[in-house]
Amino acid sequence: MSGSAYKRDKVFWLVALQTGVFGVFMGGFGPALPLLQEDQGTSGAVAGLHGTALGLASIIAGALNARVAHKFGRYHAIKVFGSDLSFSILVLWHLSPFQKHGKQFQQF
Repeated sequence: MSGSAYKRDKVFWLVALQTGVFGVFMGGFGPALPLLQEDQGTSGAVAGLHGTALGLASIIAGALNARVAHKFGRYHAIKVFGSDLSFSILVLWHLSPFQKHGKQFQQF
């Protein structure tokens, strides 16, 4: 083992936190699928595609992150992917049926 210890800086802890949140989400999302099926009236195949899509997106993001992080550095990679995530959330929120039919959900 070398004499230098691994430095756990702010970027390390940010990535560790993001990974932990993703793990908790995936661990809680799988058991919730039957509830989504019942609520949305979807088949088991369609409900199972939620997890498949998340897994495929994770593989693609991991491959892209490795290239971007090596080319531009970890700090800039986090800024690029964080900005992309924020933009994607805003687009999906804007296109959400909850926005278009908000009155029927105000009773909750």
